[in-house]
Amino acid sequence: MLKNRSLAILVVFTLVAALIGGSTLAVLTSSASTVANNFSAGTLVVVAGEQNIEVGNYANMAPGDTIPGTFSVTNNGTLPLRYTVEAVTSGDLFAGSTPAVVSHSVYSDGDYILSPGDVETIAFDVHLPLIAENGYQAALGQLYFIVSAEQYTGEPPPVGTGTVSGFVVDATSGQGIHGAMINFRSGTSTDGPIIGTASTGPDGAYSLQLAEGSYTGEILAAGYVTGYLTAVSVANTETGNQNGVLTAAIGDEQYRIVLTWGANPSDLDSHLTGPAVEGGRFHVFYANRTYTYNGVTYAALDYDDTSSYGPETTTIYLYVSEGDVYRYSVHDYSNRYATNSTAMANSGASVQVYRGDSLVGTYNVPQQDGTLWTVFEIQGSTINAINGMTYQSNPYYVQ
Repeated sequence: MLKNRSLAILVVFTLVAALIGGSTLAVLTSSASTVANNFSAGTLVVVAGEQNIEVGNYANMAPGDTIPGTFSVTNNGTLPLRYTVEAVTSGDLFAGSTPAVVSHSVYSDGDYILSPGDVETIAFDVHLPLIAENGYQAALGQLYFIVSAEQYTGEPPPVGTGTVSGFVVDATSGQGIHGAMINFRSGTSTDGPIIGTASTGPDGAYSLQLAEGSYTGEILAAGYVTGYLTAVSVANTETGNQNGVLTAAIGDEQYRIVLTWGANPSDLDSHLTGPAVEGGRFHVFYANRTYTYNGVTYAALDYDDTSSYGPETTTIYLYVSEGDVYRYSVHDYSNRYATNSTAMANSGASVQVYRGDSLVGTYNVPQQDGTLWTVFEIQGSTINAINGMTYQSNPYYVQ
């Protein structure tokens, strides 16, 4: 009996020891709370002011007129914002083949951010092209602007839209053409849907916001043959010097050759050789700009450019003999002494050929090394492409 009691005590003692060793059942606790704070969402409120146009300028627009105006954009909210502007038009004045064109300063000035309470003034103009047709007499149109805003967080704007800009110039003078209209279409299309339209200012400059991508611009201006330019829109970037060149119509038997290129090399030269009346061959280039015999001009370098982009324009005014060969070449004067050069191949050089009132050929520089690009030969009414690249250090030796 005594033996059994001792065993029971031993068992109880062992259990108590186990409880003490665990040490998790006797924990003291306490708690406290902070003072409550109030939170509220900020506001984003953008306000577009009334359009301000000089009284009397709404009516009686004539082809070539530009009506300027302004309106304000105000941030009446409590958060910074980024905004865009869209022109909305209706009515016959803004429809048809040569409509009035609206442009505004938000197209080319970059990222538009307004802090709370700030106000910005947006300039715009309405231009009726010089080539507006008779059907626009007494036409009416309406214009208003939509200002769209989003909260500015310091991040760049969403990818998708960029600005293309450049100049439209006369092929024989290099001067800007005022009032030219440029219809942009996607890719290389010249007759597809028009994506956007720009109009040139007094100095021939244009600017237009387009979705990211490649475009062909159809250029229309009174007194000129329809021309084309290519443009690339890069998201969130203004890409300039996307230029166009127009030529007036020439005689049905005359040829006009227009060279354009990019920023580098700075100086590409046009060279035209052909049969001379007195025998041998003439050579028209920067050092001998006109071939004349007995007071009659047969060919001439109409315009010479030495500071990038072009144009360089050469015209065959009168045939010496239709059976003989006229050869047109482009020489990289900037790199004339090079013996291994791809500068001209990477220049984006392009040659357009006009006959009468039509564009009859376009030639792009081959992706080959060389400083002399022999572009084509003309024999009678036929243009034969050559597109060969070689090297020539002396411009006088171009044949």
